[in-house]
Amino acid sequence: GVQQALRLLEQQLWEEDEFAPRQSKRRFVLCTTDYVECVLIPPLIQRLRKLAPGVTIEIRILRDTLPEAELASGEIDLVLGFDEYMQVPGYLGKETWLTEPLAGLVRATLELEEERITLDQLIEMPHVFHSPLGTSEASLDRYLQSLGHSRTISVNSQSYMSAATIVSQSDHLLVLPSMVAELLASHWPLKSLPLPDDVPDYHLNCVWHPVHAQQPALIWLKELMKELVSPA
Repeated sequence: GVQQALRLLEQQLWEEDEFAPRQSKRRFVLCTTDYVECVLIPPLIQRLRKLAPGVTIEIRILRDTLPEAELASGEIDLVLGFDEYMQVPGYLGKETWLTEPLAGLVRATLELEEERITLDQLIEMPHVFHSPLGTSEASLDRYLQSLGHSRTISVNSQSYMSAATIVSQSDHLLVLPSMVAELLASHWPLKSLPLPDDVPDYHLNCVWHPVHAQQPALIWLKELMKELVSPA
């Protein structure tokens, strides 16, 4: 307790007063979901090549518990994930960087009455459930429960790749954030369709430990990433 607090204080006092991206050899450790790996990491790497060529990024996959101890010790710099997966303790810093609608992904040749997924289809179609964190429920399930319904999950998939493969060869439905849905539909024989309007959106949250909040390097990275997900 006290020893750790003193060590952290010392570490902070030693932190450089400013961060020089061009000269830096800093390694940032991000704990995140494969959504972020698909959508945010590629443009981030591109920007770092121009702005901070010596900076490296290490990705750790977020499981179903928040790595609080690693955030406190500085072993992990930031956690990026969706709020529905886990409770974030009040003492941690948290910001929502992005809110986006969910979409339904089906094989490109599937014939539907209209080019959208209706509530009936959400209930009747068998789902491929993409659960990288091993969770068994998502905001969509809570939404359906609130209407007195549930869906049938016939396959649990650990990755977008396997989920996309299954859907492209079956009559299954995959519900996921619209940006990833569009990305997959541009590479696979799939089409991305809108869901009913009142289905809740996905939220991309950034979580950090307040003891490191004033680190110039961390402030710089957060601002850069925020800009990439929500360009002004």
